[in-house]
Amino acid sequence: MFAISLDAIWYLGNRGGELKDFTDPKHFVIRDYVNMLMSRHVVADCHIGADGEPVLSKGVYTIKPREDGICYDYVSLVEIPAELVDEQGNLLGTTYTFPVGTEFTLIRTDGETYVDAKTGDGKCCRLYTEPAEECDYRPTVNGLDAETCFGNLGFAG
Repeated sequence: MFAISLDAIWYLGNRGGELKDFTDPKHFVIRDYVNMLMSRHVVADCHIGADGEPVLSKGVYTIKPREDGICYDYVSLVEIPAELVDEQGNLLGTTYTFPVGTEFTLIRTDGETYVDAKTGDGKCCRLYTEPAEECDYRPTVNGLDAETCFGNLGFAG
């Protein structure tokens, strides 16, 4: 990204993602690719902030649905405790332990620390994630090994 004035051009840094039909700095869409348990396409409504850089208008990316026709992303292999959220992603102050066999559909993420999911029984929850380290390729979900929670996530190891 660059800042441009009549006298100079400054390099501000690199911003990943793809702009879709950018015509209005007050509202545009960024399409990106994030690795939250597995690599997924995400989109976010954005605007240009005071520093000239894109800002996520709602603070989150929406996760695009799977393209293979499966309506859920993961089925739990162990019990998973998670904080409940409402449909808009607001924490409800309640933790629920989801039983083995719960279907999780990823719906939104901050792209760094959490992913919100909707479960097969209609509950929404927040799964805190830590990305795979460079060498071990094993992300975590709420402090648990993600592959223990959901099986093979497709990471090379």
